[in-house]
Amino acid sequence: MNEFDRKISVVIEYLYDLGDADLPAFRGRVFDTLTFEHWAVEEMITDIKAHPNEDPVKTISMFKQKMLDYSKLNDKTSNIFEIARCTAEDLLDIFSAMTI
Repeated sequence: MNEFDRKISVVIEYLYDLGDADLPAFRGRVFDTLTFEHWAVEEMITDIKAHPNEDPVKTISMFKQKMLDYSKLNDKTSNIFEIARCTAEDLLDIFSAMTI
C-alpha cells in the first residue's frame, strides 16, 4: 500500500469509527453532530480522491480552512461548518500522531 492509499484508509477508518449507529435513534444535537461529522468525512474523502497527486494531509488542511471561512458567513449555519472544521482537525491530529 502506497502512502496515498494508507492516508485515505485512515480517513475511511475514521468514518467507520464514527459508527454506523442507528442515527434516527439519536435526537437533537447528538444526531446533528454525528450527521455533520459523517458529511464532513465523506466530503474530505471526495476531495482527496479528486486530487490524487496531492498529499491528503494538505487536502484536509485546505478543507479545514474552507470550513473555517464558511463558518463565518452565516450565524445560522456556522455550527455545521464548525463541526466539519473540528472533524478535519481531528484527522490532522491523527496524521500528526502517526508521524511521531
